[in-house]
Amino acid sequence: MDRVVLHEVSAELLGLLVDFCYTGRVTVTQDNVDVLLKTADLFQFPSVKEACCAFLEQRLDVSNCLEIQDFAEAYACRELATSARRFVLKNIMELAKGMDFERLPWKRLLEFVSDDELSVDKEETVYQIAARWVKADRKRRLHYWPELLQQVRLPFVRRFFLLAHVESDPLVYLSPTCLRMEILVVVGGCDQDCDELVTVDCYNPQTGQWRYLAEFPDHLGGGYSIAALGNDMYVSGGSDGSRLYDGVWRYKSSVNEWTEVSPMLKAREYHSSCVLKGQLYVVASDSTERYDHAVDCWEALPAMLHPMDNCSTTTCSGRLYAIGSLTGEDTMTIQCYDCRHQPLVNGQLWTAATVVVHTENCDPQKPHLLHQG
Repeated sequence: MDRVVLHEVSAELLGLLVDFCYTGRVTVTQDNVDVLLKTADLFQFPSVKEACCAFLEQRLDVSNCLEIQDFAEAYACRELATSARRFVLKNIMELAKGMDFERLPWKRLLEFVSDDELSVDKEETVYQIAARWVKADRKRRLHYWPELLQQVRLPFVRRFFLLAHVESDPLVYLSPTCLRMEILVVVGGCDQDCDELVTVDCYNPQTGQWRYLAEFPDHLGGGYSIAALGNDMYVSGGSDGSRLYDGVWRYKSSVNEWTEVSPMLKAREYHSSCVLKGQLYVVASDSTERYDHAVDCWEALPAMLHPMDNCSTTTCSGRLYAIGSLTGEDTMTIQCYDCRHQPLVNGQLWTAATVVVHTENCDPQKPHLLHQG
C-alpha cells in the first residue's frame, strides 16, 4: 500500500483538521496557534486559518506585534498583517524602547517612519527613533541615515531641538549627503502692481514643492546683494531710490528668522557679494570689504584695479573673480582677487584680464583677450 509522508505536520494537528471536517469546530490555543495556522495554510483550510488570525489579533501587544506582522505577511494573512501594522504605528513610542525595535530590518523601519498614520507626541520623536536605530549599529546602518532623515518633517521640529540636538548630531554634520541638501531661495521682487515684496520663498528640487520662509523684516528696496554662507544667507546694502543702505541682514535657516548684523563700512547699491574661505566678500566699483561672521566685523580691502559697473562675483580654487563692464567703456573685464599670497602686482592682490567684444566685425560668441594688468 502506497503512503504519503507529511513532513513537519504532527498527528495531533492533522487530527484537529480532520475533526474540523466533521464537526466544523477547532480549538485554537496560545500553544498551537502558530503551527495550526501554518498547517491550515498548507492544507488550504481557510476557515481554520481565519480563526487563528482572529485569535492572534485579539492578543496583539507591544511584545509580539512586530513578530506577528512578519508572521502574517509570510502566510498572506492580509487582515492580520494590517491590524499588526496599525498596532505598531499606534504604539511606536513604546516599541522604540525595546531591543526588538533595534533589530528591525531597514525596509521595515522606513515603512513605519514614512507612514502618515505614525502616532507620536511630537515630530522630534520621529527623529529620535530614526537616530536610535542607526546608532544601534552605526557602522552598518550609517548609509541609511540620509533617507531616514528625509522622512522627518523638520519644519514641525521645534527650534530649540534643531539647535540643541539636530545641528549638533554627528549623524547630521558629518554626513556628506545631508550637507549636500540644497534648496533654491527667492528673496523679494515685485508683485503684479510693481509694489515691493518682502516675501521669502524656497523651492525643494527633491520634492518639487515651494514653501514660505520668514519674511524680510525691513524694506528691501533695490540694488541689494545676496550670498549664502554655510546654511545661512546675507542680504547687504541696496537703496530706496534716494538713500543708500549700509545694513546687512542674516537669515538663520536653523531657526527660520532674520537678524541684523554689523553694517558695512560703506553704504552701497548694485554691488556683488560672495563667500570665500568662510568669509563674506562685498565688491563694488570703488571698494571691497570682507565680513567675518565669527566676530561680526567688517574689514576694508583694496579696491579693484579697474572700476566696473554692476559686476558679478564668484569664487574658484581659492580666488575671487569679479566679472563686468568697465565704467564708461564698452569692455568686459575679469578681475581676480587672490587672498592666498602677499600682494602680487604693484602691491595689489587684484589682477585683471580685459576682454573686448566687437559686435560689428567679429562673432560675438568669440571674445578677444586684449591685455592683462
